[in-house]
Amino acid sequence: MEKIKKISIVLAAYKEKGNVEELAIRISKTMRKIKTQFEIIYIIAGEDGSYESLLNLKKRIKEIRVYKEKERGFGPAFKYGFSKIADDSTHVITMDADLNHMPEEIPIFINSYKKTGANIILGSRLIQGATMIKRTPLKDLVSNFVNAICPTLYGLEIKDITSRFSLEWKQGAQN
Repeated sequence: MEKIKKISIVLAAYKEKGNVEELAIRISKTMRKIKTQFEIIYIIAGEDGSYESLLNLKKRIKEIRVYKEKERGFGPAFKYGFSKIADDSTHVITMDADLNHMPEEIPIFINSYKKTGANIILGSRLIQGATMIKRTPLKDLVSNFVNAICPTLYGLEIKDITSRFSLEWKQGAQN
């Protein structure tokens, strides 16, 4: 198991101006409380003012790094974000920028990692006690379909394959 020295938190955001600042503040508070080095990497698509809002917040939260990206979807945005991770990071957290993932749960991920030594810890909306807020019927339909079909097709033992809330060991991290 690799010791956690620094965590890069990668977020892809599209039209989330009302959420990105609150999320960055909550992440920062959580990470300072658990005394873990971190960086917050936002990949922003769209022209809703999120980019400018985060640049302004960066004056107060120095760990924020913000990049603009073309509107190509979550996969390419996260891939671009991964290319911006600091060399000294040992672990990566991915989250949605819509406030459906609670940064206050990051300590749970870290404790699970320390307890199990797993290479990846996944957050799930499909376990007992979990809740989902601000979900559209279309998102529910797509998520339910993918979660029903993909585990069978690919032999996965994951209930919530569409969750983007995870903690992973950064391959190649140096201790």
